[in-house]
Amino acid sequence: MEVRFIGIPHPFDIEAGASLAKEALEASRQRGYEPKKGAILVVKLKAISKALGLWLDTSSLIPSAFALALADLTGKDPGLTEAILMHAKRLVRAKEGVLLVETKSGIVCANAMLDRSNTGRGPEWVLCPPEDIDAEAKRFGVVLSGLLGFHVPVIVSDTLGRPFRLGQTDVAVGLWGLNPFFDMRGQKDGYGYLLKDTCIALADELAAGAELACGKTKGVPFVWVEGVAYEENLEGSARRLERPSHKNLFP
Repeated sequence: MEVRFIGIPHPFDIEAGASLAKEALEASRQRGYEPKKGAILVVKLKAISKALGLWLDTSSLIPSAFALALADLTGKDPGLTEAILMHAKRLVRAKEGVLLVETKSGIVCANAMLDRSNTGRGPEWVLCPPEDIDAEAKRFGVVLSGLLGFHVPVIVSDTLGRPFRLGQTDVAVGLWGLNPFFDMRGQKDGYGYLLKDTCIALADELAAGAELACGKTKGVPFVWVEGVAYEENLEGSARRLERPSHKNLFP
């Protein structure tokens, strides 16, 4: 089995209002890559946010009393703290240097996925995630599939930290067109052992692999993945990858 990750650079910054599907296809063809049936496209959340024009000047915000208290506790900028709360559905944890929330897209992460890195603007500016990243993945995938004449699943990736592990990795924060899991429960391994709990987070694995082809500073917002079997699912959602609160192993 061979799996390929093909990174597609974008020669210019992505402007607000851009048709990201058309730009991804054009950039792919300029590189000499023609997408094939069965390929999956991974796109960076930053690219989605730029195309939607989701910029926010945190210095323009007036922090609430709660935001000021959290900023004092965490050591974060009050304007940034207010912006994080604006994009949060639920506060999960706050301590020195850490502000964990559940976003409106249902992702539990630090700083509500607000992005200040590699944006080309000052530190007071952040790129914000859309409220429904799955919906943006669907819009992207439907247009791209129409342009190509065959089904193309889309995974939106972003870099997150992980409980109990150092370092960060990309995960799927939005998707359309495929089942995010490769469920092996009920199958037997090569020795006849019945698999009871093995359910692979396929979308997260593809997002992490695609990050190797993207890099952080190389201007590569799109990655095509070839050679991976997946189950087509038009109702697929990255929210299914989040562990329900009643199944949390720790409070």
